[in-house]
Amino acid sequence: MKETKRRVELFSFYDRTGLEAHLARMAGRGWLLEKIGAFLWTYHKIEPRQLAFSVCYFPRASQFDPEPSQEQQTFYEFCAHTGWTLAASSAQLQVFYNERPDPIPIDTDPAVEVEAIHRAMKRGVLPSQALLLGVAVLNGALFVTRLLGDPIGVLASAANLFTGLCWVLIIALLGVEWAGYFSWRRKAVRAAQRGEFCQTRSRRKLQIASLVLLTIGLAYYILSVLSSGSRMMVTLMVLMFCVYIPAVFLLVFNIRGLLKRLKAPAGVNRAVSIAASLVLSLAILMGITFGTFYAYGRGWLSRDADAAWLPLAVDELTGAERQDYIRASLTDQSLLLARFTAQ
Repeated sequence: MKETKRRVELFSFYDRTGLEAHLARMAGRGWLLEKIGAFLWTYHKIEPRQLAFSVCYFPRASQFDPEPSQEQQTFYEFCAHTGWTLAASSAQLQVFYNERPDPIPIDTDPAVEVEAIHRAMKRGVLPSQALLLGVAVLNGALFVTRLLGDPIGVLASAANLFTGLCWVLIIALLGVEWAGYFSWRRKAVRAAQRGEFCQTRSRRKLQIASLVLLTIGLAYYILSVLSSGSRMMVTLMVLMFCVYIPAVFLLVFNIRGLLKRLKAPAGVNRAVSIAASLVLSLAILMGITFGTFYAYGRGWLSRDADAAWLPLAVDELTGAERQDYIRASLTDQSLLLARFTAQ
């Protein structure tokens, strides 16, 4: 029987209400949260039972901390004294469960809870989202500029259409996420003044729909490249998806994990991890790009039938037979247009 389960959980960081209800349902089905990963959450098999969950936020915690601080350890001991067991944690996010039928809540002051969530958001989530939103808006503007300047080249390229879809989805998701969070915060502050907790919510339907659209777009892009007949484009795609992206993620997480095991301070871990990830990712990307174009220039990635596709060659104009000319053709096509280029 399967003892572990891994799932992609599409919840907003601040959605403690949705998370607590979801984790309680999972426990009722016999799965208890064990680890919160960057993309996958891990559950282990238990006897199905009713558990109460509490999602708390510890603003001073960091994913680069070598171990929980003394303040966190004191907090964990306080929670354990009231029957709350730590299930998993990830930076500022702390998840506890309690087997008692009517447990004492961990957070009893709504004003303190709202402030803790906001400080955790400002420390980790909002800055990274702001940076990603800025990059998405910039790339979206560049996509529109290219579309206006070279509409045929953009609309005939499955890669351009796929990246354009990605930036549009990122802008939409982050825009809705920010609007939802700050709208909730305004309501939560007013409710806290009355001594009441304000429930949170995620935009899971929008996130699921975006994930489905992204999967469809990626599948279409891969099929378009494979059917184009271009060895260079297929090679670049394989290297990017099978080498570059996995290598970058493995390097980032392994470097951070190694420094945590070496008990490096959080500041040192953060600086080294960011610098190493930037340098190594750039080096890998440059190696893949230059290596692919070098192979293409040597004729290793051009099709044998390229010459038959060319409408006119230099030797046909000059009458001189030359062996040092590169003869190649490239077909770009999408659902909208197709473009044939020969050189």
